[in-house]
Amino acid sequence: MLQNRGIAFKLTFSILTSCTLIFFAIFGYNYIFSRKIILSKIEENADILAVAAVDQIQTKLFLVQKVPVQIANLLERSSL
Repeated sequence: MLQNRGIAFKLTFSILTSCTLIFFAIFGYNYIFSRKIILSKIEENADILAVAAVDQIQTKLFLVQKVPVQIANLLERSSL
């Protein structure tokens, strides 16, 4: 294929091939590196959301828990 072509074509072909390979190597590295960063941030955000949900649930349960405790104290003090 390259035997019947001139030196300009061969030089251009080799430079473009090299640039293409370098581009795909950089693109692949960037893809892998970005994927790792995105996955770690997703896990971090999931942990933060889970902790926030647990805090909200505990706050609401703590407020609701006061009523049965007060009723239990009232029943312990009174005689039936």
